[in-house]
Amino acid sequence: MGRKAGRLSRREFLKAGALGVGAAVGGALARPGAAQKKEPIPVRPLGKTGLSVSAIGFGSYGFSNPAVLEAALDAGVTLICTAANYQNGNAERTIGEVIKKRRDQVVLCTGWRTPKGTTADEILRMLDESLKRLQTDHIEIMRVHNCNDPEELAQQAIFDAFAKAKEAGKVKLLGVSGHGKRLPEVYQEAIRLKSYSVLMGRYNFMEFPKQPEIIKQAGEQGLGVIAFKVGAGKQEPLIKELMGKGMDFRRACVKWALSNENVSSVLYFFRSLDDVTAITAGLDEPLSEEEERLLAIYRKAAWHSYCRYCGTCAEGCPYGVEVAEIMRYAMYFRFYGLEKEAMRLYAALPEERTAARCAECAGECLGRCPYGLPTRDNLLAAHALLT
Repeated sequence: MGRKAGRLSRREFLKAGALGVGAAVGGALARPGAAQKKEPIPVRPLGKTGLSVSAIGFGSYGFSNPAVLEAALDAGVTLICTAANYQNGNAERTIGEVIKKRRDQVVLCTGWRTPKGTTADEILRMLDESLKRLQTDHIEIMRVHNCNDPEELAQQAIFDAFAKAKEAGKVKLLGVSGHGKRLPEVYQEAIRLKSYSVLMGRYNFMEFPKQPEIIKQAGEQGLGVIAFKVGAGKQEPLIKELMGKGMDFRRACVKWALSNENVSSVLYFFRSLDDVTAITAGLDEPLSEEEERLLAIYRKAAWHSYCRYCGTCAEGCPYGVEVAEIMRYAMYFRFYGLEKEAMRLYAALPEERTAARCAECAGECLGRCPYGLPTRDNLLAAHALLT
């Protein structure tokens, strides 16, 4: 029986060096590796903000187990990032229970959506609600959360709320996060405005080819940059047979992002105590040649299956189906272990914009994906998965 499509053998892995490491991993720095060893998690400056953070941070989307956060803090993680809407506020509540006796050990960041028209009073109210859930009187970073509209960043209400909160000692820095198709524009606008000190966003070896240059500009201006979604879809089953001893795709992704000297920290969602042990080890070592080849193999295997959420296919949809959101929820279900959360998010979409409409459509999206994905088939599969 032949090998399943998309999966690669160890022989193919060993040949991957011929692909050219720089091209295969989107321009990551090519540096020789060394044997892994147990060392404390490296600490990096958060731009020129005056704060320093652990090179790997605690991402809390899907988080619910306080023991995992305790273990991460014990391992040397000092950065915790959350949002008011994560698990309907329960992420903040659980974090609050853990850090109330360890508050001086962490740099804490949370945020809220601030669509156009949001008032300063609304932002300050959301801040106070988050502080209550987090059981603290201050956070280091407040941020505009999940921004995909650069124009949103210039709202005077955001600056007014930040100024009042900072004067009251409730916050230190203003940041922005995003992972949508307009993330490069969001970053550029934040840099231009010179009012934001921290950028947080999707950063991996398969997309946004101009992002390293934008991050360099941010670093030159003194902004701190925090990366997340470094796993490029986390489709590890594609290379399952290569995940032997010393071949940890997750850690390789983290180390790739950290190979950019302007990235201060990488957020990771630790699902278990074993994750904390496995993924925080060896971060003091540069990305090895073997890890670079592993990323190259993954890039080749996932090229025609990983949705980049670029929205190109949705431009021809006669029903306005939320293609990017639906594919993201399907990813959460399949690869993040967040089945219930993915189903909840999908159920919250307006029914007329779900993938149920795809069953009655001739497929206006066919052939539009710049990466060759079968959009209609993928949406129908996602609908079956999420309902």
